[in-house]
Amino acid sequence: MLDIRNLSAFYDDDGALRVLHNINITLKAGSCVAVLGMNGAGKSTLLKAISGVISRVRGTILFDNKTVLNRSEGTPFRSGTQLKPEAIVRLGVVQVPEGRQLFPNLTVTENLRLGGYVLSNGKLVNDQIDKLNTHFPILKKKKKDLAGNLSGGEQQMLAIARALISSPRLIMLDEPSMGLAPKIVESTFRILKDICKDLNSTILIVEQNIPATLKIADYAYVLGNGSVVKEASASEITQANDLQEIYFGYETQNI
Repeated sequence: MLDIRNLSAFYDDDGALRVLHNINITLKAGSCVAVLGMNGAGKSTLLKAISGVISRVRGTILFDNKTVLNRSEGTPFRSGTQLKPEAIVRLGVVQVPEGRQLFPNLTVTENLRLGGYVLSNGKLVNDQIDKLNTHFPILKKKKKDLAGNLSGGEQQMLAIARALISSPRLIMLDEPSMGLAPKIVESTFRILKDICKDLNSTILIVEQNIPATLKIADYAYVLGNGSVVKEASASEITQANDLQEIYFGYETQNI
């Protein structure tokens, strides 16, 4: 479904300072793939590149055999092909950003409706809201409450539900466990996987919480200093004796 080849991202217009270094990642339809790594490893930049919200990128991104990005190494950032974020959303790629990014002065229902803006059928939006309310009953209970008045866990559920309103082919999550209690993280991740299975959505999750993420992931990539330093099935990484080194070692090996 998603094929990323030699993806690089940069801090500057000259292309001298790299954030990502020739990243290669593949996602199969229906899978849950994790991207692990410490702060500064380039995880959020990777999602932004896929979403099209940053332009200082080079490489190739194909989604369902459609070109999202095609820009050769060394060419200007305005050359080649790069779809705009709204076009990428219409392909079926949505992102739950770090920090949730809800509209705090709108109600729960209003936030959910905004998630369905690409759908022309109002009844379909209502049906999706009803379906997601069965997975997140607290959202139905608080449908008239302002999003800014919800707890951290409730806000994260709302952010995920809002992203799923349009039945995306691929949902990308950036640090969804941030600021949540361990029990809430576990239940939220479990519900997320159940919903995506029901909607036939694929998951790409960026996280620092390794144990919770590997429980729902099928495959994992580890980023260190902007490069893929390890990739394996989630079970292999879970059972690895060098898990601590996988997570921390690649960040410091060149220091």
